[in-house]
Amino acid sequence: MMILDVTRLLEYSGIKEIDRLIYTNYDTKNGICNVEEVKDIYELFQLIAGVEEFVSFGSVKALDEYYKGKNLSTALKRLIDAMRNFADEIKLCHYGQLKTAIVKLHDAVRDFKPDSNDPQDLLMARLIDRIREDYKLIIPERRRNDLSIIRWCVQNDYIQQALTLYVERIPEYLGKNGFLTQAPEKSKELDEAVKNDKMHRERWFYLLNEYKSRIDRSSLDKGLNHFCGELKKAFRNKKFSYDEWLANLSAKLEPLNVSCTDEPLLRSQLELIIALRKNPAPLLELSSSALEPIRAIIDKLMPELQDLPKAYIRANRIVEFISEMPNEEINDYFPELKFARDVAEKYPNAVRIYAMICEGIFTVTIPMENFMRIMERYYRLKIERNDSNHAHAELKGEFRTAQKLGEFIDEGIEEIEAAENILRTGDSNG
Repeated sequence: MMILDVTRLLEYSGIKEIDRLIYTNYDTKNGICNVEEVKDIYELFQLIAGVEEFVSFGSVKALDEYYKGKNLSTALKRLIDAMRNFADEIKLCHYGQLKTAIVKLHDAVRDFKPDSNDPQDLLMARLIDRIREDYKLIIPERRRNDLSIIRWCVQNDYIQQALTLYVERIPEYLGKNGFLTQAPEKSKELDEAVKNDKMHRERWFYLLNEYKSRIDRSSLDKGLNHFCGELKKAFRNKKFSYDEWLANLSAKLEPLNVSCTDEPLLRSQLELIIALRKNPAPLLELSSSALEPIRAIIDKLMPELQDLPKAYIRANRIVEFISEMPNEEINDYFPELKFARDVAEKYPNAVRIYAMICEGIFTVTIPMENFMRIMERYYRLKIERNDSNHAHAELKGEFRTAQKLGEFIDEGIEEIEAAENILRTGDSNG
């Protein structure tokens, strides 16, 4: 054992070619020294290490070293070739060829039956169950399963491959497995766009990454600007009618898929402010319950309003405050806008997807929250992949360690599997 350990240390030190290993065993009782060739034992360790390397890292480098110069049976050669082919395709991330590589590896593992007269076959027969066990995620059947392949890549530290496959394949996985669907006319529009795509991207990838919606993330800002502008103009109209004002506002907001979250509150606020301009008397008692709809504004202007002696001056100051209010502060005092202000905060990278669903470009077959979580994670991973591919000199990317990135990808797979269960059972709590 000490000799074998020293030999392995020599290899790690750069001495790669070991010609012979001789062990002398001196029999002190009989005075006989037995000289034995033990290179076969050393090579057995190399074979075991080669199988371990393949199941742990998807590499056949050590196995190629072990089998170099040896005559292999047809079944064993087919197995090693299939392992090598799979290792090459997963390292190069050749998705198109990966299906063939998985089929070949599945068949070679399934069909391997050792020749009882071939020592190399017999040795591999002792080890092949380990390969079957560790590759059960991706070769239980003669087909390619994207989620299983991505999970295997994470488990075997092929993080970059897992990231690339996740970004490129998850849209197709979601589309082909029924997570989203399209009406016939929208489907026809998408097919036409895909047909004209010079980069030949696949259908669902194109939809979720390239398809243009008339609503985008800027809709929230545009809607807020319209809302604020109309709000500030309302107080200058002496013949103000809330219903007419709201109809005009809605006409501008509807194309942006934006609306007010609490129209009754907005009505009470605007009608109160207009009324105070005509009769400011209630402002003489700033704690009056009649002023509750605009309590936040009054509290903001305290004690300034208390220092103003006349009620009409207080009314003018309130109107002036609203007119000068920055747009981003409007929601502090008036109802927020729909179009998912909360969506923009919870899923900042997937707002475009929400807009496309609202516009009717496609519909989802699982709860919206589940789908939005899946897509938010997807776009965060896409940003990470783009940052790493561009090899920026400055520090970029969300994930500081490969472990964190791998865990994030694994969580994404679990989210998709949970959504598949909803599709299958209809139980969103399962």
